[in-house]
Amino acid sequence: MPLRRLTKMSKLELENEQKELKSIIAALKKLLASEDAIKAQVATELDEVAKNFATPRRTRLA
Repeated sequence: MPLRRLTKMSKLELENEQKELKSIIAALKKLLASEDAIKAQVATELDEVAKNFATPRRTRLA
């Protein structure tokens, strides 16, 4: 495979990565612009953590 073909492939990969990063940056800027969006994101993440690390009760409630 010629070197120019390899560099073109890596260039395309870098351009795709750049597009992905730009979309992530835009989403994060949008999140930071709204306090309600931040609170909603924190609540969502806390729910996920509680779901993943929750343990069932060991004692019965009367």
